[in-house]
Amino acid sequence: STVKIGTEQVDLKLACKILANWNEHFDLDSKGAVLFREFLGAFEAEATGHEHTASSAENRIFANGFNPASPLNTPNGLSPAPNKGNDAILVALGKAIKELNKAGIALDVRLGDLQFSKKNAKKIPIHGGQSPEGIMNMAAYSGSNGTLFPSVGSGNVINPSTGLSDEGYVVNYGTSFLMAVELTPQGPNCQAILAFSQSTDPDSAHFSDQTEMFSKKAWRPCLYQQADILKDPALRSYKVENIKPAPKKEPD
Repeated sequence: STVKIGTEQVDLKLACKILANWNEHFDLDSKGAVLFREFLGAFEAEATGHEHTASSAENRIFANGFNPASPLNTPNGLSPAPNKGNDAILVALGKAIKELNKAGIALDVRLGDLQFSKKNAKKIPIHGGQSPEGIMNMAAYSGSNGTLFPSVGSGNVINPSTGLSDEGYVVNYGTSFLMAVELTPQGPNCQAILAFSQSTDPDSAHFSDQTEMFSKKAWRPCLYQQADILKDPALRSYKVENIKPAPKKEPD
């Protein structure tokens, strides 16, 4: 099928096939995640306006709105096509197709080929999504800068609603510190990761190491037992002498 965007008829068949085969994850190898993101961004711009409230906009997206009695299954279903006028769902998908085609991006591009974190000259692929997509593993961009180092640029933005730029999706905000703890009879078993690494200094060896681990969904162990600490090859010990304070002088 096709949908008319302006004066152009946009073919939807390939996009529908890609979305049907999408694994509904935002992993590095997910094909369809980018198209779905741009679809949502286009739909928001198409189906909402100053005369609509957030709830009415949601109901225009979903056939069934959120139900507190069924929080895991609602909202669900796309709104049916209106009796008259354009189907906002199809128009949004058509706009997403046009946007990606204009940017020279394949509709079935892997998320990891487009979404990354900048670390010096490295572009480290990052999994995760944004809040409209309902993803807990957040991967977003913020222009804020908490250091004296130059801020990370996002590139020339193509779609402000999704953060798509001529570089792709630049990620410097979202999931940061992750920790998983298992309480066992022998004590806690803990693993953790810093998604953006420990150091903000570009010259540090720890500027990108954990980001690369996070990209691969790897963890590092949390070591706290004395035996584990003593095994650390980088361990440095210091001896603090017990220095007695100088005797108080009696007042004259």
